[in-house]
Amino acid sequence: MRFVMAAAVNVEDLVGILGQVPLAVCALEIPSLRILAANQALASLAAAGNPAEIVGVTLSEEVQRGVLSDLLPPLREAAAAGGNLPPREVHAQLGGESRDLLVQCHPLGLHAGAMVAILTEVTTQRQMERALCEREHQYRALFEENPYPMYIYDQETLAFLAANDAMLRQSGYSRDELLSMTVKEIWPPEDAPAFLESERQNQPGKVMAGVWRHRRKDGSTLYVDLFAHSIIYQGRAARVVLAHDVTERIEAEERLKLTTSELSAIFQALPDLYFRLKADGTILDYRAGHEASLYLPPSEFKGRRVQDVLPPPAACHILKGIERTSREHALTTVEYPLPNETGTRIFEARLVPVLDGQVVAIARDITESREAEERLRTSEINYRSIFDAVNDAILVHDPATGRILDVNRKMREMYGYTTEETRALTIGDLSANEEPYTLSRALEWVHRAAQGEPQLFEWLAKDRSGRRFWVEVNLKRATIGGEERLLAVVRDITERKRAIQEVEAAHQRMRRGEDERKRFYREMIRAVTHDKLHLVDAHEIPTVGQLVLSVPLDQPDHYARLRDELRQIAQKAGMTPETTSDLLMAAGEAATNAIKHATCSESTIYLAPDRIIVRVSDRGSGIQPEDLPGALLLPGFSTRVSLGMGYTIMLRLADRVWLATSAEGTVVQLEKWIHPEDHQEPALTSALEKM
Repeated sequence: MRFVMAAAVNVEDLVGILGQVPLAVCALEIPSLRILAANQALASLAAAGNPAEIVGVTLSEEVQRGVLSDLLPPLREAAAAGGNLPPREVHAQLGGESRDLLVQCHPLGLHAGAMVAILTEVTTQRQMERALCEREHQYRALFEENPYPMYIYDQETLAFLAANDAMLRQSGYSRDELLSMTVKEIWPPEDAPAFLESERQNQPGKVMAGVWRHRRKDGSTLYVDLFAHSIIYQGRAARVVLAHDVTERIEAEERLKLTTSELSAIFQALPDLYFRLKADGTILDYRAGHEASLYLPPSEFKGRRVQDVLPPPAACHILKGIERTSREHALTTVEYPLPNETGTRIFEARLVPVLDGQVVAIARDITESREAEERLRTSEINYRSIFDAVNDAILVHDPATGRILDVNRKMREMYGYTTEETRALTIGDLSANEEPYTLSRALEWVHRAAQGEPQLFEWLAKDRSGRRFWVEVNLKRATIGGEERLLAVVRDITERKRAIQEVEAAHQRMRRGEDERKRFYREMIRAVTHDKLHLVDAHEIPTVGQLVLSVPLDQPDHYARLRDELRQIAQKAGMTPETTSDLLMAAGEAATNAIKHATCSESTIYLAPDRIIVRVSDRGSGIQPEDLPGALLLPGFSTRVSLGMGYTIMLRLADRVWLATSAEGTVVQLEKWIHPEDHQEPALTSALEKM
């Protein structure tokens, strides 16, 4: 806004002009800041009833006129600049309230001695901006600090715009990685089309929710309960998404579905009958694999009490079982008779307490079982005959205490006790009673067997005379005469233990003989070669110097590479051509043997200040002990075609040879002095020439 005043315009005309302006405006004299004209809006800000009260007033520190007192610094700055002041925001007080004002000044037309000041109140705007900023800060805090994974993506490009720390942890991506991706990249490829279709159909402003799958950085997938809502983010149409990991819940639901399905199949397959009962005996529900096995059709018993649909004896047993189950909150078993066309059947019901005071009854026809038990009791005489005819000692124990209840003939013969005497014996009386063959250790075996885990172990036993002998004990649970018992089958293994000891002693003698033969070969070979050849175990071969080369020998060209590399290493180390040639020939023989007669061969070269070491190893079958002297010392000796002169050449050309050979493979280490003239051994050289 700009005011222009002609030379002829008087103050009354200026007042009229300013009265038409909706903003707070006044004309001020420069430099005195005397108010020449003002409109009503400015008068209100100056705490005046009308413009006339402030026209002619000169602004200063002593004049308190509402917000005008707080505007003195910018107005003086404008006056000093000839009436020019760019828009500037000022905080002022009016009636005890803080106001935000935007003040700007312009020269007043052709009158250099006046300027117009325009005041725009922006208090409400600034309050809204501060509230908006605070709300945005709160929303961002809710987003960033939310313990559940959240992210924002562009609805048009599907690019990630933001993600909180929980999302980064869940996805495995860093923030920079995620913000360079689109949401399609965290969806499994097979799920992406469905997601894109859902995104396309979802209307702006609508919530998108459901269980989907996300893919982590490591490629694994997880189920997320996704809740997405449309927002405007940084000027873009976007969606803010909360993706709660529900993988464990989904997997648990799948397991539950599978378990329910399996249980349903089991219920259908088993002959048992299942009833859900109230405490008063009302039958609420049932399940039967075959309804033909029910005493009555379902329509005649469902919703009615057992005492109303079953014969009194059966109903009485079941009601007593329900009462006991409800009182003790424990499994109760009852048996009851039910008549049918062919006679009376015996049923067993297991009553289990469930929620809301109800009871589940699992009923089974045990008529055949009871008849079988009766037949078993009838055959007790036959059982006793078989029991005594067995050639192993058999003891029947109480599974709770370990007390001996019965023994057979063989046990009496093995331990020297009568049947009556065994009743007073403990397991400790039949044991050597020295660690670990004591009563307490024996009861540990008994306890494990009583838990249903068969036990088989050796034990040092003792008979009536005190003689100790070895036995093998087989402990397991058994039902004898309708009672839970612990059956111990004991076999004398004294002769077997003696035979095992003799075999072990023979093996020890063989091992000692083998060790002595090995030591003989080693000492003989070491002596014959004047300490030049060391026959050792692989771990005894010393590692000297720095590893400079490792070459596998599983390809034909690797042999040539070994020779080339070895020649360069020898030359750089200062070895003479003649010495280098000897080293190459010796190393070539070692490598040739490994390539031709073994697998997984490898050569390594070490460089020490005074020598070069070549080690060749393989996974072959090794050299048999009886072949060692011939293979190592006799020129042309070979157990295979072309083994030939190999080891004698190596002994001739190398300064020291280490050899380890066994069924797991062979290791040959050749050492060659870089300057042999510094390490001459005339006697050794002469011996090798003669050999």
